[in-house]
Amino acid sequence: MVKEERKEIDLFTRPIYKRLLGPAILSAFGLAFADMADAIVIGGKMQAEGLAAVGLILPVYMFNAIFANGFGIGGSVKYAKLLSEGYKIEAREHFYSTIASAFIFGLLTCVLGTIFINPLLAILGTNSSDGVLFTYTKDYLQILLIASPFYQLFYILNYYLRNDNQEKIASIASIVGNISDISLSVLFVVVLNLGTRGAAIATLLGYLISLSIYWRGVRKSDTIGHIDENLKVKSDLLRLSKNFYMLGFESLKDGISTSISYGYSLIFFLVCNNILMNMAGEIGVAVFDLVQNCSYLIYYLYEASAKAMQPLISTYVGENNTTGRENVIKYGALSGGFIGFVVILIIEIWPSLICILFGVNPLPEGEIALRLFCIGSYFGGINLLICNYFQSCNAPKPVVLIETLRGIGFLLPFALLFSNFGLNSFWYLYPCTEILTIIVFLLVDKIKPFKIPAEPKERVYSATVLARAESLVDISQAIGNFCEKWQAKAKTKYMITMTVEEVGMAILLHGIKGQSDGYIQFTIIAKEDGEFRLHIRDNAPSFNPLSMKLKENENSNMNLDALGIEVVKKSANLFSYRQFNGYNTLVIYL
Repeated sequence: MVKEERKEIDLFTRPIYKRLLGPAILSAFGLAFADMADAIVIGGKMQAEGLAAVGLILPVYMFNAIFANGFGIGGSVKYAKLLSEGYKIEAREHFYSTIASAFIFGLLTCVLGTIFINPLLAILGTNSSDGVLFTYTKDYLQILLIASPFYQLFYILNYYLRNDNQEKIASIASIVGNISDISLSVLFVVVLNLGTRGAAIATLLGYLISLSIYWRGVRKSDTIGHIDENLKVKSDLLRLSKNFYMLGFESLKDGISTSISYGYSLIFFLVCNNILMNMAGEIGVAVFDLVQNCSYLIYYLYEASAKAMQPLISTYVGENNTTGRENVIKYGALSGGFIGFVVILIIEIWPSLICILFGVNPLPEGEIALRLFCIGSYFGGINLLICNYFQSCNAPKPVVLIETLRGIGFLLPFALLFSNFGLNSFWYLYPCTEILTIIVFLLVDKIKPFKIPAEPKERVYSATVLARAESLVDISQAIGNFCEKWQAKAKTKYMITMTVEEVGMAILLHGIKGQSDGYIQFTIIAKEDGEFRLHIRDNAPSFNPLSMKLKENENSNMNLDALGIEVVKKSANLFSYRQFNGYNTLVIYL
């Protein structure tokens, strides 16, 4: 029985998304509490001056985040797409080029920032005349600059491992590193009284601990952990060195449309810190840092849904799986919206407890700021999910539009406008910015809809079948008709239908092995150059049909089931297998 793939029989997307979401949420909580830990510990120990120092450092974090997320998002999207299309060697090259480029950039940041630290502090909004505030900020900044290259690797490896079927290792590394950061912050700041310098050292050590675990995931990977068996080490490294800069900065270029939001935040933080210092002094900057730390918790939880969506969406773009892609955004919006709303509601009801948590006595200014920010953050989460969807589809135009509007286009003018009406009115900038951004996006999309790069729908045929012999015959005939529609040569059509039958039977007999709920998804794409690309996914236990051999050794009997597989391998222009989040995935070019 063959069924054309429809939403109601998309059997893979929901379980894969659920598998990706759990670790992403745990990682989000870990990241949020680690980013909040410095402010909580420093605020509790050093009061408003310490909290203000953390707030003044935020633009430096944003500068690093522009490149960490640019390299990470752009590189991992490309990596997932290459793997989905069967290009393992190219995916591996992209990984190492991106990692090396980002690390070198982090080193340059460290060196230049250290040399020009005093001018940098002046740009951030403090100088030696500020006394204790200047000292606290400088102590923190010195260590943060040293941590820059490790910060780059920390975020980039997390993105890549989530796209390499290792979301658990990515989450464990993030959580362990963040718990270490929090614990060490308490030790260094509260017990050893090392101040802001101690908090920064704890953050650096947290990155290093996470990286030690990430590296185990890299070594475990079949794609990035080993030199391809068909290549010599020397030739592999030679090709990598030639493509180093091109591939590394290609990742940054692809990811900058999303990470540019951190650049806008950098400008916004610089402007707001100066406005608030003039308006309300250290208390104003401390309340601003309080709001920003709450934003970590809310937006990281929205990003958990986005991170769970991204590997699936990027894979489905490579497969031209429109139905799966639409289902992913539906699951992401539901899960992200619900989780974000719960956290927002808690903060709206008990803002005074948040103030106490960060060492600031309950203030009307702090409570008003938190409540107004939370109203805006619900709509901000929607904007974030939209951006991540289009970025995962490698469609940068709507991402640039949304991030520009909410990052600086509306945000900065509203900041300047509301600063004229006092500290309590200043925070209206958040809901006004996020709501107007959604309205403008919807209007632009209605006038000229944003497009996802993909093959025309009529050039893609997809169906999910029950794992039965008669189903394979039916799907083979349907795919044969599709090949005729797109004028495949007789030999090509024969090889495609043979591949469907031989690979399908191998999965049925050796993978699923009579499993009553076994099913296989076939997707074929007719390329404009006359080549056909076949994607096969099944729910059998780990099994690669292309690994079957005619004879295991010289003394063994011939395995007739592998005969057709050998013909397929010799006839294919390219073939690749990988385990993708619990399911076997094949791509074959014919």
